Amino acid sequence: MPLFRLNAQAISLASVSLLFLQLLLVWIVVRAVREWLKRGLLSRLGIDRGTRDAIARVFSYLLIALGFVIVLQTAGIDLSSLTVLAGVFGIAFGLGLQNLASNFIRGGGTLGGASHQGGGFH
Repeated sequence: MPLFRLNAQAISLASVSLLFLQLLLVWIVVRAVREWLKRGLLSRLGIDRGTRDAIARVFSYLLIALGFVIVLQTAGIDLSSLTVLAGVFGIAFGLGLQNLASNFIRGGGTLGGASHQGGGFH
């Protein structure tokens, strides 16, 4: 018995429950991968704890986003209308990181341009 219709597709309580179970499964798998990445792979590479946590967290955010998109697409929910919103967020994110990228490039140029010795001015 359908609860409602979405784009000529009947949505029932069973389909909503299955969707939530799939999303929960994605979340559980991503947490397991994040812990394996943080405690297994990155710790064996000798990366310090703060950097391991940051890398694992960014990777888990990407996996969650990818998993949610895959689950929603397989459930029949059309996400093509969200591409415009994603483009706007991408532009805003790029403009926000413009200053950070500029400082990073300047710092690399400073480090590579001259040899520095600590403790004094040249």
